[in-house]
Amino acid sequence: MRIRIGLHWNRQATYLVLFAISWIIPNLALVCIHFTWFKLIYNLLFPFLLSMALISVFRKPGIMMLVLLPMLIIHAYEIVFLYLFREGVITTDMFLNTVTTDVEESTELLGNIMPSIVIVCVLYLPILTLSIISCCMKMRLHAGFRRQFSLYSGVASLGLLGIILIAGIRLDKQVYPLNVLYNLNFAIDKWYREKRYPLTSAGFRFEAVKSQKAAHREVYVLILGESARAMSWSIYGYEKATNPMLQPLPGIIPFSDITSESNATQKSVPLILSSADASTARWLYTRKSILSLFNEAGFRTWFITNQVANQQLIGAYSREAEKWIDINKGTDKKKVVGQFDANLIPHFKEALDADSSDAFIVLHMHGSHFKYTNRYPQDKNYFQPDHPLAIKQENKKELINAYDNSIRYSDSILATILNMLEQRHLCAGVLYVSDHGENLMDDDRHLFLHSTPFPTFYELRIPLFLWFSSTYRSAFPEKVARAVSWQYTPADTRIVFHTMAEVAGISSPYIITKQSVVSTAFEPEISRNILGDHEEPEEYTRYFKSEDYEALRREDSILSLRRHPKQ
Repeated sequence: MRIRIGLHWNRQATYLVLFAISWIIPNLALVCIHFTWFKLIYNLLFPFLLSMALISVFRKPGIMMLVLLPMLIIHAYEIVFLYLFREGVITTDMFLNTVTTDVEESTELLGNIMPSIVIVCVLYLPILTLSIISCCMKMRLHAGFRRQFSLYSGVASLGLLGIILIAGIRLDKQVYPLNVLYNLNFAIDKWYREKRYPLTSAGFRFEAVKSQKAAHREVYVLILGESARAMSWSIYGYEKATNPMLQPLPGIIPFSDITSESNATQKSVPLILSSADASTARWLYTRKSILSLFNEAGFRTWFITNQVANQQLIGAYSREAEKWIDINKGTDKKKVVGQFDANLIPHFKEALDADSSDAFIVLHMHGSHFKYTNRYPQDKNYFQPDHPLAIKQENKKELINAYDNSIRYSDSILATILNMLEQRHLCAGVLYVSDHGENLMDDDRHLFLHSTPFPTFYELRIPLFLWFSSTYRSAFPEKVARAVSWQYTPADTRIVFHTMAEVAGISSPYIITKQSVVSTAFEPEISRNILGDHEEPEEYTRYFKSEDYEALRREDSILSLRRHPKQ
């Protein structure tokens, strides 16, 4: 039989084998990252044999390669994903981020991961060229060769499949590219559910009433930060002065041990804005947001965003406000460098001065989203050098300085907002929370950015603070005192919705008082969750490595010293 195969070998047969090898390059990388002999079988040998059988279907194997061009694009995406995160496969979140991130942000990132783009081009552009050559050649695979290859590779694939299934390996979770296709299908389904949100939530009501009324005009503000991590805030013990304006302000109550329920904006922000949490994610599609809660309670509501106004849940929730403002709408981004959060201030002033009615305002900042140097004016580069550089380990100092400058700039914006409220003698309460944190090549893993397939401590420990105006502190001292008493208690972002409602004195059957830090019924949650890639609750430390636990202990030690300073 070997002699027959040898007699039928030609250039098309060579292309077939070459195409099959190119098909499993991501598999090879995934196997090498966490090598086991059995993984070699189910995640390398099995896909290779399967690809051999598939590519030999046509007499010209290049035809199948062109038919499967979408899968080659996914392979290229997976290589970029591995370059960024060092392990795992493209997640549901990454697929959704790809179609919801605006062109500017995408360009900022792509410009700094050029090595991975070069790798992809070197690997796959020649394959595409050979595929076209294969299609144009008169030569074809010999019928006998195709039958033998299809038969042997197909039978071997089925044999390995039986072994894999008996061993309990889930094809849709552990075998590439089937697991990526599963994630893609889940992302499409989630996109569809989010698009139907206006229909699935249409009849929902919070039955909210205002049960507490102050003598002065009441204004409550929820500020959504972006990619800010707690360990980079001096208010939590960071050695660099990133919070020079917030730290001395009276009325500010920083909560020191808060975790996000997701390391991806498109999941964390809807959880913050809704009464749902990681264990009740289905409510995201059937219950309205905190803006509707305040609408029902008689507040005038505003949503002012410096982020991308997309059609996902964040966009749907934001449009429940009476007044919705996208400060970048109509802006020519070719003429404007960055999207500075100072641009929120005039619109915030407009909301404060529009009339004398009680108001609820949500501000969505651009915060510390990469590219960091685009988040603050160049005259605000306090920490230097901070010039824009590629994402490389040797540029770590410059990248961290740029990130810290973005935090310090956010600090100035937040302080401005709080002072504006105080100067107007309003009965005001503000809750600031970041959507998630950020990796800054903090340890030997050299991880950068967020939305990793395995949320790290750096992505999940986030800043959250409450601030109350002097008028509010005089009117409701007991609520302020309760918040102070719980500021060192571990919690996650599920407290935001219920705390904000109780700060404003709103009652509703959907408000859980034991999740409000200003309530007498508050109960600290022993277990904290994150929303998994397939919308299942997971313990927030599930993906932690030794480096994460070391960072957790280090940060807790710093916070402990701040809480109990040596006399």
